[in-house]
Amino acid sequence: MISVVIPTYNGSQTLPSLLDALLELKEPEGGYEIIAVDNASTDETPTILARYCSLLPLTVLSETRKGKSFALNTAFERVGGDFIVFADDDVIPKPDWLCQFLLAAQTYPDVDLFAGQVRHKFETKPPEWLTRLCAEGLSYGGTPISQQEGPIHGRFFKGANFMVSRKVLAAVKFSVDPTFNFGEAEQSSGGEDTDFVLRAIRAGFKARYVANAAVAHIVRKEQVSIRAVADRYFRIGRSNVPLETELETAPTMPMLFGYPRYIYKKVPVELTKVVAFRLSGRNYSSAFLLIHLAMEVGQLYERRRRLKQRA
Repeated sequence: MISVVIPTYNGSQTLPSLLDALLELKEPEGGYEIIAVDNASTDETPTILARYCSLLPLTVLSETRKGKSFALNTAFERVGGDFIVFADDDVIPKPDWLCQFLLAAQTYPDVDLFAGQVRHKFETKPPEWLTRLCAEGLSYGGTPISQQEGPIHGRFFKGANFMVSRKVLAAVKFSVDPTFNFGEAEQSSGGEDTDFVLRAIRAGFKARYVANAAVAHIVRKEQVSIRAVADRYFRIGRSNVPLETELETAPTMPMLFGYPRYIYKKVPVELTKVVAFRLSGRNYSSAFLLIHLAMEVGQLYERRRRLKQRA
């Protein structure tokens, strides 16, 4: 059996689309169950989930401690499947989603971590630069269209769509470090999924990409902007810091107000290029440069914050 785990916080905008898609799933050999964890929602999420309990093999749990890791670890206590698939509350899986994951597990019995494909479903027509970033796996949790089936590095797993064997759960749990545990506190930046997979790989489990196990990530209207994408990359930059094997305790370069001096020169220079690209109609180049700058600044911000805590 496969257990599908779906943590949700205030997911009323997208949950109906996900749950309707689950109604269309082809049942995998051995069957499946769905465990949704309401993570202290304040909207109509509990009501929406209750409506589908009689329509799906759905169990709804409640986790009042805000934080995605808390919700996921709560689900672990109830999963009954030999394999556990993780999905977000804003995806639309293909009908053969679970069947494709199971086929991969049966074909590669020595693999315990399976990354699925993530494409996108936009609520409003996206600009060309965003479509291109998504196709390259550079926005909204997407996988590159060019990604080949086969072994994959843990950093390329997407939290919206991956599967693990039950053996992994015996060795690894989701980190409740406030930085990773998305939604727990203001300083949380996410990355709990990447951290989970990387620790599993370090524990000796093998990973593989399964292109046919696909979902579409819903991108809401308010997310279709360069500001929204840059904000997301700032958060990704922050989440990369605790993934580093060792945080420097002392600066190795000239510092000013806790940041490397070079960044005070780099930011205005790079922003000037961002504007120049935009004005010349090179919108993709402008967006590409801006998101990578946002990620670098996010990393520096998080390093500074952590070093201040240690002082």
